[in-house]
Amino acid sequence: MFKLHKLLAIAALSVILAGVAAFACTSEKIVVQTVEVEVAREVRVVETVVVEKEVVVQQEVAVEVEKVVTATAEPTATPPAAAGTEGLRDVPRDRTLVIAIGGQQLDPANMNLLSGGGLSRIRTFSNNSWLEFLFYFGHHDGKVRPWLAKDWQYNDTFDEITITLREDAHWSDGTPFTAEDVRFTWQDLIIDNPSSAFHFRLKGAVESVEAPDDYTIKLNLTRPDQRIFFILFQENSEEQLPVLPKHIWEGKDPETFENVDISQGWPVGTGAFKLVKAAPEALIFDRDDNWWAAKAGVAPLPAVKRIVFAPSGDEQSIALRLARNEIDLQFTFQPGLFELTRVRNPKVISWQDDPFIHDPNGCMISMTMNNKVAPFDDPAVRRALNFAIDKQSVANLAFEGTTMPVAVPLAIGFPGPAAYYEEIRDLIEADGTDQHNPEKAAEIMEAAGYSRNDDGFWTDANGEVLLIELWNPSPGYWKMSRAGTAVVESAQRAGFDAVERRGLTGFWGKQAVGDLPSWLTWHCGSTVEPYQTYVHWHSNNSADIGETVAYFLSAPRYENPEYDALVDQMGMLEASPDNAEYIDLFRKATEIILRDMPEIQLVIDGHINAMNTTYWTGWPTSQTADLRSERIWAEFYHAIIRLQPSG
Repeated sequence: MFKLHKLLAIAALSVILAGVAAFACTSEKIVVQTVEVEVAREVRVVETVVVEKEVVVQQEVAVEVEKVVTATAEPTATPPAAAGTEGLRDVPRDRTLVIAIGGQQLDPANMNLLSGGGLSRIRTFSNNSWLEFLFYFGHHDGKVRPWLAKDWQYNDTFDEITITLREDAHWSDGTPFTAEDVRFTWQDLIIDNPSSAFHFRLKGAVESVEAPDDYTIKLNLTRPDQRIFFILFQENSEEQLPVLPKHIWEGKDPETFENVDISQGWPVGTGAFKLVKAAPEALIFDRDDNWWAAKAGVAPLPAVKRIVFAPSGDEQSIALRLARNEIDLQFTFQPGLFELTRVRNPKVISWQDDPFIHDPNGCMISMTMNNKVAPFDDPAVRRALNFAIDKQSVANLAFEGTTMPVAVPLAIGFPGPAAYYEEIRDLIEADGTDQHNPEKAAEIMEAAGYSRNDDGFWTDANGEVLLIELWNPSPGYWKMSRAGTAVVESAQRAGFDAVERRGLTGFWGKQAVGDLPSWLTWHCGSTVEPYQTYVHWHSNNSADIGETVAYFLSAPRYENPEYDALVDQMGMLEASPDNAEYIDLFRKATEIILRDMPEIQLVIDGHINAMNTTYWTGWPTSQTADLRSERIWAEFYHAIIRLQPSG
C-alpha cells in the first residue's frame, strides 16, 4: 500500500566517512565494531558524518560497495546509570528506560493537563508514566481493554452512558480512586470551565456527569450518539481525557495550578511510575512499588524501575545516542537516518523490520484552511489548491518517498479504514483528488472568475492578488519543515502567491481561535471507521472567528447543514462495509468533502519508531503485538509495563 524504498546504501556511510571524520574533527575518538552489510546497487543518498559529539559533515555521494565496516559502541558488562540521575537512588542502566522526546530542554515546572498545552503534556510523557485511563484500545488487535473501569453501557436511546469503575484502584498517595474523581474532573474542571483545554470538545458531547455512588458514572449526552463513547473515552489516541484526583485539585485554579511538587508527591496519579526529578535536562519517574494494579493482581510490577524522558536535540544527535545505547526509544525518524542508525547498532528495531515500513498511522499531514477568511472562504480556491499542490513532492521531500498522497483522512494502514476506502475509491479516482494537476487547478480558478495578472499570480475580480499565507509549526517538526517547502513551491508554480511563516510561538492558540489563514497540521481520527474523522467537520464543532473550536481538528470552521445531516445519520447506524445504508451516507458525505475541500489532505504521516533491544525486549512489532508502537498514544503505556530486561 505504501510506496516503499529500502535505503540499503546508507549502510556504506561509515566506511566512506572514516577519512572525512578524521579530517573534519581529528580530536574525536571513534569506537568501532565490525559489522558486515552487503549492498547490491548504486543509489544517491544524503550522507551524514557522525562523530562522538556532533554531526560535522553532510554531502551527497554515490556509493557502490560489497561490504562495509560500520561503527557502534557495545555496552559494557556493567552499564553505567542513565545521564541526569545524579542525587537519586541507584537504578542500573539495564533497569532504566530512556525515552528521547526531542527538543533541547523540557518545561519541568508544569504538569497541568488542563491548561494550554495539556494534551501535549499527556502525550509527551504523562500517559507513559503517571496517568492512566478508564479504558485502553489496542489499535493492532482492535480490542477495548477496561482498566480503571470495569464496563460500560448505553441506554436504549443512546443518550446516556453508565460506567462502572473498579473498586480496588487507588491514587499514588493511597487515596481510593472513585467516581467522584471522574465527575469532578469532567464536570467541574472541564465542562464547567471554558478555559480548559478539553472544554469545548467535552461540552459539545456531554451535557452533564453524575456520580450516583462511589463506583458508578453516568454521562448525559447532548444528543444521541453511539460513537462518542469510543471516540472520547476509549480510543485514547488523539483525544485523551484525563481523570484527576479531586482531593488534590479541589480549590486549585485549573488554569494556573502547575501540579508539580515532588515533596508532596505531585503529580498524583494512578500510574505505575511517580515523578522523582523534574529538570530541564530530564523528567524522571521511578516505579511505584505500591501501584494499585500490582496489589490487585491486575498486572505485575513493571520490570522497568525508572523512566527517563530526555530532550535529545536534533535527529542526528538522537541517532548517535541510539548507536551508543544511551537511548532506548525514539518516537519518529527520517527513513534514511533510521537505516543508518540500525546499521551502526543492529539491536535497534522498528515496527516492521523487513521489509522496511512505517508504523501504521492514524494521521495525515494536511493543509488546514480557515474557511471563514479570504481567500479560503471560497471552496473553488480550496479545491484548486488541492490540485495545484504536488503531494508526491511532499512525500519525497518530507518522507524520502516512503509514504503516499491521500485525498481523505482515512488511516488506510489499518484494516477497518482500508475496507471503507475501497467503497469510495471510484469517487477519488474519478476526481483525481490525490493527483497533482495544475491544469485542473487553473480550470477551477478561471471558472470561479479568477484570472492571472502580468506576474502570473491569481487575482480576484478587483485585481487583488490572492495571498496564500501558510503557517508552519516548523522547526519543531522536521517533517513539517520539508512538507511546507514542497507545498509552497508547487503552489507558486501554479500561480498562487504563496508564502510560508515558520515558528511555534503562539501557533496552537492562534489556530484554535481562527487567527491563522492556513497552516500545516495533522488530521487524525479514522482508525476504525469514517465517522471518527467526518464528524470533525460537523458544524457543531465549528466556531466564529475569535472563539475556540471544539477540537483542533475542527479548526477549518467548515459549516454545511447538508453535510451535518449525513454525518448525524451515520452516527446512528452500525458502521460496517456491509451496511448499505451507512456506505451510501459515507459516499454522499465524501462527495461533499471532495467538492468543498474544507481541508487538503497531503500524505499519510509515517512514523518510524526506533526501539533499542540492547537493554529491553518485548517491544511491540507487527509480528507480535496487540498494541501499536506509537508512543504518544495511550496504549503504549501497556507496552512499557510489559517490557522485560534483555539480559
